[in-house]
Amino acid sequence: MGSSDYLHPGKLFVAQYGQVTDGSGVIRYAEFLRRESSLSDEPPIDLTPIFRRFGISIPKRISLPGQSGLLMNPDHGIIFISSDDPATRQRFSEAHELIELLFAAQSSAPSWSSRGRKLFSDEAKEKLCEEGAAELLMPLSTFVPYVHQWGVSLETGQRLAELYGVSLTAALLRAVRFGSGQHALVLWKLAWKPKEEKALPCSDQLPLFEDYTPQPPPQKLRVRWGSSTQGGPFIPPHKSVEFDTSIYQSYEQGSVTKSMDWVDLGTFCGYCFCESMAITLGTERHVLSVIHLPKDEHSVSSRQSVGI
Repeated sequence: MGSSDYLHPGKLFVAQYGQVTDGSGVIRYAEFLRRESSLSDEPPIDLTPIFRRFGISIPKRISLPGQSGLLMNPDHGIIFISSDDPATRQRFSEAHELIELLFAAQSSAPSWSSRGRKLFSDEAKEKLCEEGAAELLMPLSTFVPYVHQWGVSLETGQRLAELYGVSLTAALLRAVRFGSGQHALVLWKLAWKPKEEKALPCSDQLPLFEDYTPQPPPQKLRVRWGSSTQGGPFIPPHKSVEFDTSIYQSYEQGSVTKSMDWVDLGTFCGYCFCESMAITLGTERHVLSVIHLPKDEHSVSSRQSVGI
């Protein structure tokens, strides 16, 4: 059970500042959690004082197949975190569930303007919780100056991840989104197009001709997800890169590569300076790439230096 001196942080915030209707309110709530717990914005942000301030029991680590965190009981502040996740992911999940408490407070509050409808869809709420967790652990007030000082790169992502106690992916997503220049962060996976996968013959289906077995098309490195600088291009899922790129070389060799590559993802194309590293998710190899887009100063300077 939760602590007897539990104070619901979401309800306290709503009582003081009113209901949250957009992302800026979630950012204010993250600041509220730090301020109430006498935490500064200097990294790393220790979440323990927040749990202590509101009488929240330290989240219990249990097996949670298919999810990273669970707000089990918002009225008692009971949070479960997946014991199977890496430590940095568990920490981010703790921050995520602290933000969830805000939405739990709002769902129980009467809102005549919404006429009984939910203010946020489940998908929108999840996205806002991720943004709130990122702001709680990586406050832009200290994060952005570091990114401006170091530039957007894989190396910067690694330095920020270590400094703020978050995963490399979380640090890079924030650096790419808010750093200066024009960049994209893409996670690639070897896969077929969705329509190619649908067209694959079933393993238990008998061939039409005994001596003919149709060959599926080769798999390509395709976008599993992507994100770009604020105001930058949308990164469509399932778009692929060619086999002769340094991105594919990173996949093949399980290495870190840095090179100019021709990248065409539909919403943009051109020679881009690409920094890629092979990572393993579950049991499958993926590639994480920081792509400096054609209008970015990294791409222009690198293109000139290699005479492209």
